[in-house]
Amino acid sequence: MTRSALPSTGPGCELPFVDLDHVAFSVPRSRLLVTRNGTDLHIYEARYEVPLDSCLLVIASFASRRSEGGQAAAWIAQGAHLRSGGAELAIMGERICFGRDEHVGSWRLTVVDPLRISVTEQDDALIVDVCDDEASPQGRRIREGEDAASPSGGSDSFADFGASADRVVDEWMSRMPACAPHRVPAMRHCWWTLGVNTIDTVIDGRGHRIIVPSKRGYVGLWQWDAYFIAMGVAHGDPDLALEQFEIAMRFQGDDGQLPDVVHEEGVLASSDDLPPADRLKLEAEGSASIGLGAVPLTKPPLTAWALEKVLASTSPSVRSQQIERFSASIAKSQEWWFAQGIPPVYAHPYSSGLDDSPVFDYELPVETPDLLAYLVRQDEILASWRREGLLRSDDADLHTHRAEDTRRLLLDLWDADEQMFVARNAHRRIPHRTIVHLLASFAGGLPEEISRSLSEDIRSEKRFSSQYSLPVVSFDDDAYRAEVMWRGPVWANTSYLVAEGMQACGHERLAQELRAGIMKMIETAGPVEYVNAFTGRRCEGAASAFSWSAALYVDLAVREYTASS
Repeated sequence: MTRSALPSTGPGCELPFVDLDHVAFSVPRSRLLVTRNGTDLHIYEARYEVPLDSCLLVIASFASRRSEGGQAAAWIAQGAHLRSGGAELAIMGERICFGRDEHVGSWRLTVVDPLRISVTEQDDALIVDVCDDEASPQGRRIREGEDAASPSGGSDSFADFGASADRVVDEWMSRMPACAPHRVPAMRHCWWTLGVNTIDTVIDGRGHRIIVPSKRGYVGLWQWDAYFIAMGVAHGDPDLALEQFEIAMRFQGDDGQLPDVVHEEGVLASSDDLPPADRLKLEAEGSASIGLGAVPLTKPPLTAWALEKVLASTSPSVRSQQIERFSASIAKSQEWWFAQGIPPVYAHPYSSGLDDSPVFDYELPVETPDLLAYLVRQDEILASWRREGLLRSDDADLHTHRAEDTRRLLLDLWDADEQMFVARNAHRRIPHRTIVHLLASFAGGLPEEISRSLSEDIRSEKRFSSQYSLPVVSFDDDAYRAEVMWRGPVWANTSYLVAEGMQACGHERLAQELRAGIMKMIETAGPVEYVNAFTGRRCEGAASAFSWSAALYVDLAVREYTASS
């Protein structure tokens, strides 16, 4: 792990990417986030599968004694502070402090959720604490000078609180790994994103630090998100990276299945566990998953590969120790996939991670090349661990032989006429050219004529060529939609996986071009969920401050810097 000698983002360093619109203001280890609505600030609490509008806690407005001409205040994010002229606030944990200075102006707070909010007045601050009581739709208004709720502890001055809050941000930013100088602005944005998406939570009676995909809409640990996130975080905080694996593994089923999502209210491991909003969405889209009954939900089997990535820069002894810690659980999860049937299939779109892909517009389950490629790679890694003595197995050759068998199943999906890896269900061949075709490369070692055909598709302007890496549906496919999730935009994670695959197939230069495209995507749009393949801009429905995009940028920037050094 290489640390940056650059100054951290502390009280004197601005966060210019925080616009209080697409990028909300927040801090590490807190669920609170702040956006702007006109001249007001809205303070929300991030909660699992609860729309942000339903998580509004407080509306804050500042009446300045300095004339602003009716214009919305220009707020500047600095460390744990938001500042605008003489107005300022700071966040730490589940507490937000509003600085008071009668010579500058006064705060007015509208408490939307009074059963969960307490407000304490001090000479130099209004202190707002979030409690654990049940939410209430009732609201009330508190003005400076009125009786406030009982204090919930602590009476530090605003300056002392702000200094402590800044230290939390500084501690995280001091861990930012080194990168090339021209990468620093994007690296700072990405490392900050990973910090502010880290929350403290209690799951099944134990405290954990979870890095959520986003505080807007994704407040939990999604299994494959956690793997990509850990790969970036490991460059600055290896323990936090490994904690993400620990959480995912801890809730493995007795049959070996790893859950799709772990959250503070439980796990998402079956379609019966889907939140109401997801059910309504699937019904509205006419998803083939509706009416199937209870179906297991998981995520692609990338655990062993991701763990090796996280441990790549550790000492041999640490690597061995951590692989021994997780290898049995990973092997058990691999068995689960094959226990579902041969060939292994996706029984639900969500288990692929590519929820809205046109591959799943037809009857389920679906046999896809990406899943087979993932399973080949994971069995090959498990076989290598077995040879190193890091995995106990009664059958010494199980993983090697099964990887060979699965590779044959993968090659059986190659359509020589269409020059494409196809997906299929029990009734038909799926007629779409999508990222799952290219993800077959992840298995590595494909026949030269096949890997060459994949590279031609990647370079073709009619199909997958984009300066921002790879769209998830070919441009010439009838299902391509430039702005629709998993039906056209570029995603950092799938592009990263294809780059890994093409390198494993011997196309090193192409792999580097794809990685450069990912970095350009994030330097253009910021660490967003997905972008338009033509413009490089965030798509309208995409989340900003998205963790796996941030983490993969960190990983690529560090790898680039290390190679150049």
